[in-house]
Amino acid sequence: AVLQLSVRSPLPDVLTDEEVEKCLAAGEILRHAEKPDLRPLILFTLLLHTGMKKVEVANLKREHVDVTNPAQPFLYVRYPDKKDWPKERKLTLPPEWVALYRDYLAEYAPKDVLFPWSVRKLEYALGDVGRAAGVVKSVSFDVMRWTCAVRDYKAQVEPEAIRRKLGLSPIQWRETESRIKKLAEGVE
Repeated sequence: AVLQLSVRSPLPDVLTDEEVEKCLAAGEILRHAEKPDLRPLILFTLLLHTGMKKVEVANLKREHVDVTNPAQPFLYVRYPDKKDWPKERKLTLPPEWVALYRDYLAEYAPKDVLFPWSVRKLEYALGDVGRAAGVVKSVSFDVMRWTCAVRDYKAQVEPEAIRRKLGLSPIQWRETESRIKKLAEGVE
């Protein structure tokens, strides 16, 4: 007989509130540095509030972002393949993100895709924020997705709303929800 041992992956890293504040401050410093770069800050804040996946950010188009009402900005997460359409969703953005977004458009003038760089370049931009902030953890798309979910959970957002925000199926949500709870409660 072969003994089967189930293995659970370790809990992912999430940023603490203090680390988030340090990253936001570092993003502002990078934005106004000698060689200014707005990309790390806009990407960090986008992920902090939406929890989008790397592929979703890479496919985000200008037409998917709606800031016509600056008090209630939002974006659509779209997928080109029909099989992925159930993951499509509308995500709200904080009103303070609009000014940052407009500055980004003025500086980079993306034509179609909002972030016309490789996903590796976007990962580097996130890493720049973490390094500039002195955060020991790796600031990545995955860390930002989990951080967004845990912050929403701590803010008492309904679990079903978090599930929809992350674009997860009910089956995927079962394990994800328990991991979010453990992360929010600081349980290993």
